[in-house]
Amino acid sequence: MEEIQLTSGPHRLAATLVRGVTAADAGAPAILFVHGLRSDRSGYVARARRAAEELGATCLALDLTGHGSSTGEVTEVSPNEHVEDLVAAYDHLRSLPEVDPARIGVCGASYGACLAVLLTGRRDVARLMLRAPTIVADADLVRPLADRTRSRDAAVAPTLFETLREFRRPVQVVESELDEVIPHHVVEEYLSTAPSVSHRVIGGATHSLSQAGWRATFEHLILEFFAPL
Repeated sequence: MEEIQLTSGPHRLAATLVRGVTAADAGAPAILFVHGLRSDRSGYVARARRAAEELGATCLALDLTGHGSSTGEVTEVSPNEHVEDLVAAYDHLRSLPEVDPARIGVCGASYGACLAVLLTGRRDVARLMLRAPTIVADADLVRPLADRTRSRDAAVAPTLFETLREFRRPVQVVESELDEVIPHHVVEEYLSTAPSVSHRVIGGATHSLSQAGWRATFEHLILEFFAPL
């Protein structure tokens, strides 16, 4: 496990890299983990280690600009700038000698799930896991987060859903059964849009997966979904 820094525009991104194979090997899968708004990478480091150990994957968990140990102010950053963070992280994974560029998957949660979808329009993602995905309106993509409209109406987010519709590879949407933040109709929009999609529900879970059992279920789903990567 290695603590690294990446560059995204004027910002420095803190990230944790976990290798499931040595750098001398080749052809390994890779997984990029993307946290939600006002969260950080800490919850994904253990998941990255488990995926590295059990799947032989090289995993990267990063702090988005303005989050965790990365630089910047979250309220001043736009979603499009956060997509650039993911591009920087993806490109770092792709540059590693052991990683097969055709075997890079992405796992994103909530706001991070939206960013992961938008990344597929910029980079070649092999598999996409979206936990409790929210919606970012087109008008908000270029606005600082402090000025966002917070709309979760799919009609105002054609870029997000058109990008998802164009993604023909496997997608899994993971829903918390008792999510108090993301309503079920938002999940339904994702399920009805993605061409190749599966749906999993974490029974009894709320948005933050605050109980250990819910987190364990999510970890199991990650390993299951990315095993074919």
